[in-house]
Amino acid sequence: MINVDKLDKLYERYDFKKSNQYADAIVYTHTNGYFNNAEIVTLEEGIDVSDIIVRYQEAGFSCKNSYYTDIEEVHAQLFKGFFSVLRTRDKLKGEYYKYCQNQNIRLKFDYSYISCNYFFDGKEQTDSVVSKILSIINSNGPHLVILEAAAGYGKTCTAYELLKELVTSDSDGIPIFTELSRNRKAAVFKYVLLDEIDRLFHHLKSDLVTYEMAEGRIPVIIDGFDELISKSVDMDNKLHDKHSKSFDDMESMLDTIGDLLTHNTKIILTSRKSAIFNGDKFNNWVEGRENRFKVTRLILHEPNIKDWLGTEKIEILKYQNIPYESFGNPVLLAHLRNMSCDKFNNYCKDSEEVIKDYLIMLLEREKERQDIHFTVEEQLEIFIKLVYEMVELDITSEDRDFIKDIILVKNRNLINVLRSRYPQGLSQKAEDIASTLARHALLDRVGTSKNTNKIGFINDFIFGLLIGECICKLKNDWLIDYKYIDLACTAYSARSADEKVKLYLKLKPITLMLHSQEQIEIDIKLNNQLSSNHKDASFYSVTFKNFIFPDGFSFTGCTFSQCIFNKIEIRKSSFYSCIFIDCRFYDCTILNDTQEDRKLIFSNCFGDDISPLKTKDFVTSDDDYYYEKIVLQQFWQKGRANAQPNRAYRTLFAGVPTKQYYSVENAIESLRRKGILEKQGELVYLNYEYIGEVRNILSSGEGDINGK
Repeated sequence: MINVDKLDKLYERYDFKKSNQYADAIVYTHTNGYFNNAEIVTLEEGIDVSDIIVRYQEAGFSCKNSYYTDIEEVHAQLFKGFFSVLRTRDKLKGEYYKYCQNQNIRLKFDYSYISCNYFFDGKEQTDSVVSKILSIINSNGPHLVILEAAAGYGKTCTAYELLKELVTSDSDGIPIFTELSRNRKAAVFKYVLLDEIDRLFHHLKSDLVTYEMAEGRIPVIIDGFDELISKSVDMDNKLHDKHSKSFDDMESMLDTIGDLLTHNTKIILTSRKSAIFNGDKFNNWVEGRENRFKVTRLILHEPNIKDWLGTEKIEILKYQNIPYESFGNPVLLAHLRNMSCDKFNNYCKDSEEVIKDYLIMLLEREKERQDIHFTVEEQLEIFIKLVYEMVELDITSEDRDFIKDIILVKNRNLINVLRSRYPQGLSQKAEDIASTLARHALLDRVGTSKNTNKIGFINDFIFGLLIGECICKLKNDWLIDYKYIDLACTAYSARSADEKVKLYLKLKPITLMLHSQEQIEIDIKLNNQLSSNHKDASFYSVTFKNFIFPDGFSFTGCTFSQCIFNKIEIRKSSFYSCIFIDCRFYDCTILNDTQEDRKLIFSNCFGDDISPLKTKDFVTSDDDYYYEKIVLQQFWQKGRANAQPNRAYRTLFAGVPTKQYYSVENAIESLRRKGILEKQGELVYLNYEYIGEVRNILSSGEGDINGK
């Protein structure tokens, strides 16, 4: 028999009132406006409740008689009925197919999702990232998933693919999905979530929705979380202040998310790769909540060009001796993927020509489609001016009328010239021409809702190209948010060396105001070599491929976590007192250009032989016990009743001067050999079987997290 107390609470949760309880049945009533409903739940199968039904029908109630075998069946039926599962899932399927249709229109051919590798737990994974996230959603316990990628490298496509899998699966769950990308009004997570709840379940109370989120029936997908991060950080702030403020702005949103993560809640955020997620503040935020919920970071790898183009086209590029890595942008790959091999053979000389032809194709087609008499160059001039105003206003989309007004105001002279080109009697008003340009192929409606009138650029690649052109044309330095710099650098990474240098030289004066990881990303995408010194910085999931470490620049006291070094010459003198955690070294040449011990620590690194770089072997010293206590204090901090079960490896060095990293690594290895610690991927676990010995080490008089 079903537990009656649990049954009462569940019906009360769904806003029913317990009207009567009989020996073998309970009546719950639910009133909504003019509609009065009564559900008679029999506690045993086959009970005759016809007389009860008659009485409630006479009182004006619409009656339903139900028998359930367990409380889970009751819950499933209530959820299915109140949340209109089938209708809501069909609505979300429609949003997915609308997204695909929009992609078809943008690409001019049929869109299909192509999976790519991703990084998780310090290793590159080759299975489906969507399947990985689904396995987390189907697991027990609250979980926050952060999916990161460079701008334009598949976050939104992956989010929609996840949506499709959820609404076409056999389960009765309903995801909440919202796309924040290019939405300037998305400012606070709490209100974004409430708006989405109201959009999908306007007839239900938000408390009921959040309850079912906690029950695991409503996973939440927030695409473009980086759009919620503060957009008002001044570029002339000090570096520390800038990034502290950025995280402080984000922390309140993360705390709101953390409050929701109870029982079986699953929340998936997508975001561009951000230095904020690599800082100690974010790591401390995660570790401070490890006992409440899990956090998993997944980072999408760059596209596998062979998967996109196929063997035959790759062979064409090899035969023509064209470095096909330069075509690594998904927009270019989608453009090339649809070409016949004959056209591809004549078309693909180098990436710069492909980009130019791609733009010319779009702009020439628009001249015919909309009967506009602007040249390709004049169209580009108009949209470069539009980009400048959008970046200045820190918007990536706006109402069509607003975009039209910007085009009109900033190009009035050019538009008047165009008016003179029309035959006599066919001249158009300036406002009409601006309105036509606001419907240009470079622009498109944002999102899948039929009610939206917001437009933005068709993809991040086009937006980034035009931002880069704008930066290069300006005479003065342009102090803009890093997300726009990143869009430009990502797009320009597919351009010729000359174009990259132009943008790099324009950005060089402002790079010192950026975080070290942001500086490195610019070096990788535009300069392909180290161009400044870095001290006490952290680099997370950076790929150094064919990268040059020139003499004269170096890293001091830096941490490299889950980075890849591929096909490069590594100068030993370029690194001092650095630690490499979960890094990979492939096809690297070690230049042992100094005999000095550079105090380099490598933990859980794989690939090439890097022994010439390593510091001396670990030896036992009188300080071992002291540093063991420092390490264990990271698990069991003063004032805590219990120890944390695990910590991220890199956090075991928190608060320790860089010059003592070697000693901390020695202590970690010593504790691991004793069985007190166990390393699994990027996490280190405390073995509770040795809790007595842990207490003894922590209670000793020596050692403190603040140093000797």
